[in-house]
Amino acid sequence: MQTEHVIRLYNVTRYMDIGRFTAFLTAHISPEFDLEPLDTCTPDSRTSTVWRLTIQLAGCPNFLRDVVRLLWFGTVIVLKHPEVGKRLQCLRFGNIGHTMARCGFSTEQLRGPGSILASEEEVSQLEDLAVPFRSFAEMCDIAAQRIRLQDQADTVSAQAVQPPSVMVLTLAVDCVNSDGRDGRIVAASGIGGRSTAPPDQSGQTPLAQPKPKPRP
Repeated sequence: MQTEHVIRLYNVTRYMDIGRFTAFLTAHISPEFDLEPLDTCTPDSRTSTVWRLTIQLAGCPNFLRDVVRLLWFGTVIVLKHPEVGKRLQCLRFGNIGHTMARCGFSTEQLRGPGSILASEEEVSQLEDLAVPFRSFAEMCDIAAQRIRLQDQADTVSAQAVQPPSVMVLTLAVDCVNSDGRDGRIVAASGIGGRSTAPPDQSGQTPLAQPKPKPRP
């Protein structure tokens, strides 16, 4: 069963504000999503021109349904949906059925069907999600929290490699001594070591018999 929808984004330039672009998508897409670059040479590069948008949804969200281009401050971000498959898609304006060289789409038609315009007024109000810390105090708090979590993890790891401590199990058995008095034999067994028993205070080995069960 399909649980995610993957869209490829083309024409992402190195000058594009990825933080605000992520905030723009977050404002319009409710399900969780991941945005990652697809640079075959350096997969961790933030200058890749092709990015992958993975949305945790079985189908395409309503905001991006039937959308093939997103106008982002003069840049046309082309969206390639899974249903396009191996069909030709123009990486200039996103039209299906021809390449960029055969594209006859005019710039006046960009705002037509299949387009989304990111206005400057809306984007300027969004938070830059690429900024890791809002202030120096927040950076110090997060650093202290990470150090504390690391110390806890180190403590758990140290306890895991230490040998287990000897645990003593005490077993008491009711018995009858040779002189007819009731007594108890206490045996202590140490796990991980040899069995031990408490010494007899009288210096003699007591003869003990199991206490008979009463007849009904």
